[in-house]
Amino acid sequence: MPGCAILPASRIWIPDRIEALGRAAVHDSGYVTGSGTEADFWQLMRYRGEMHGTDRELTAAILERFVVRQWMLDYVRRVRAAGLIAAILSDQTDWLERLDARDGFSGAFDRVFNSYRIGRSKRDPAVFDEVLGELAVAPSRALFIDDTAEHVERARARGLAGIVYRDRARLATALRAWPGLPPCAPDGTGAAEAESERPGH
Repeated sequence: MPGCAILPASRIWIPDRIEALGRAAVHDSGYVTGSGTEADFWQLMRYRGEMHGTDRELTAAILERFVVRQWMLDYVRRVRAAGLIAAILSDQTDWLERLDARDGFSGAFDRVFNSYRIGRSKRDPAVFDEVLGELAVAPSRALFIDDTAEHVERARARGLAGIVYRDRARLATALRAWPGLPPCAPDGTGAAEAESERPGH
C-alpha cells in the first residue's frame, strides 16, 4: 500500500505550438526553478515565437486558462481521510501561488512542493528523493501521478510507482491496482457512488 500519493490538480488548454514553446522557455529562462523571472520568461517567449501583449496581459491570459479539477480535489480529500499523505509536486512558478490565492486548492493537500520554491524541477530525478525525504515516506510506498510520461519514468527510476495521467476514466482503472487507495469514480458520478463500490457498502 502506498504511503503517499502525489497528484495533479489542474488542467490547462493551450495550442500545442505555444505550449511546447512555453515548456521549453520556462526551463531555459530559469523561471521554473526560481533562478529567472517572469520578465525573463516572456522575453524568451517573444524571441522564439509571435507573442503580442504586455507581460501582465500575457500572464493573465495564461492563468485564466487554468481550471482546477474539483473531482480530483474531492478524491485527494478521500485519500487523506484514508490516512495517506497527498502532496503536489509541480513544475510551476510563482503563478502557482497566484492560482492558489484564486482557487484555494492547496488546503486539500498535506504539502505543496513547487519547483520555483525548492529550486529543482521534475527534470532532476533527485527532486523525488528530496520530496519523499521531506514527507518521510519510502519510495516503495509512494505513488506518483503526472501527465508527462518522462516525469513518471524518472520517478519510477527512483523507486516510486507511477501512473501517467491521461483522463479520469483511465486513472480510475489504474488506481484499482492499489487496494490501499479509495476507489476513484471513472466519471462524474461523484465520491458517494464511488464509496458504495467498496466491498461491504
